[in-house]
Amino acid sequence: MKVSVRKLVLGLLFVSSFCFANDAAAGDEGVVLRFLYQAGERYRIISTVHQNLYIDGRFSHSSNLLNRLHISVRESQGTSGFIDLDYEAGEEVDFEPGIYHLRNRYHSEFIRDERGMYSIEDQYFVPVVRNMPVFPDHAVRPGDTWTYDGYEVHDFRDPFGIEEPYRFPVPVQYRYRGAEEFEGNTLDVVEIEYTIFY
Repeated sequence: MKVSVRKLVLGLLFVSSFCFANDAAAGDEGVVLRFLYQAGERYRIISTVHQNLYIDGRFSHSSNLLNRLHISVRESQGTSGFIDLDYEAGEEVDFEPGIYHLRNRYHSEFIRDERGMYSIEDQYFVPVVRNMPVFPDHAVRPGDTWTYDGYEVHDFRDPFGIEEPYRFPVPVQYRYRGAEEFEGNTLDVVEIEYTIFY
């Protein structure tokens, strides 16, 4: 069994791959958080992840992952966006520092609505994390919390011979922290926390 706790803090302005908006200043009535999609928008995201790998409770090795994403909004459909995603994942292991090996290359197409929920065919391996973040259907004020079940999809073709994308649920807890200043911008900040125990 493996337990992983992931805690993220998102400053939402041009984050989570798409333009974000709220329709009111944080006042007594709160703010409504939504994604906005405009046909022709393009994003390039590069992320790195450091991880320690354990097999049967024993340390195996450390690795650094380098993820490169190219995202484009092909078209907007009402309050949803039709998204094209190209994804490359590379890995640097502790016994070969400075060298990243290309592990996987994927393409995906999906629709994501204004609250953050995906409509995607079962054949796609990415995005790995889906329905996260998902905004509530009502206004929020600083300190407000909500929950929504996201899910993860993994490619287990090589390690386990599972040909289809392997999917499991991820219950997610959210907390709206309010507006905060970051590098000269005012961002609406949402804290996300989830535990994977599957």
